[in-house]
Amino acid sequence: MANKDKNIFKRIKSSSWAKGLLTTFIGSLLSISLTFGVNSCRDTFQQKADRHLAALMVLGNIEMFARNLETWQKENQPFDSACAIVLALPEDAISTLSDDSLDYYVTILKSPNPTIVSHDETAAKIFSNNIETWKNVGNAMFIQKVGQLFSVITTAKQILDNIGKQISDYYQESMTSRLGSIRDGNIAFLKSRGLRQLMLNAHYAYNGYPNYTKAYLRYWNKKCMDLIGVTEEEVNQHLAGLEEQKRDEDNEPKIEDFM
Repeated sequence: MANKDKNIFKRIKSSSWAKGLLTTFIGSLLSISLTFGVNSCRDTFQQKADRHLAALMVLGNIEMFARNLETWQKENQPFDSACAIVLALPEDAISTLSDDSLDYYVTILKSPNPTIVSHDETAAKIFSNNIETWKNVGNAMFIQKVGQLFSVITTAKQILDNIGKQISDYYQESMTSRLGSIRDGNIAFLKSRGLRQLMLNAHYAYNGYPNYTKAYLRYWNKKCMDLIGVTEEEVNQHLAGLEEQKRDEDNEPKIEDFM
């Protein structure tokens, strides 16, 4: 009986049906393994690409803020120069200024450049609020340091956006309580200790503070590039692409041109 069972098994084993079944099974197994391997490689590659793009957006955003600080300083140079000149004048000399000189300095100081430090917060919001971005980046040191750099940017923007407004507000308060002619009011404004303290703060805010902020951001931004494997050239190329896109947006047809 045992020999008969063995013979039957041998016949099944040698039959074309059994061979076909075995071939199909092996083929299916290889196909599944290959598909799984391809998908796994594709997912890994996509994850790396997503991580690289997220890091590039963040690092580029930080560098862009440093560049915007430089632009902001240039735009506010007349205001900073007026602060430096008035601070250097003895109080008695202020009283002898011509009406034109008084008007020039007061006009600049009471109406500081309204330009705020330009900064696109899109990248910061995506990075700060999207846990999936953190998972893709997968580097705790990078995430922590970038979060600190965005905090530095937020603080700097708040300080610098308000420094000129403080002087403008102080002028309005001074003119509300002034006595005598406009000239007398302007002289009293330029002599006031409150203004001089604000101008000292403003002079630092337009020079030392933004210069320190730029140096700090760029120092740690470079460290973060090294952590995540992004080069300065890639960051510069990314920013160049954004600037080109902005030029295209500035030149796009506006509805008011067709009214």
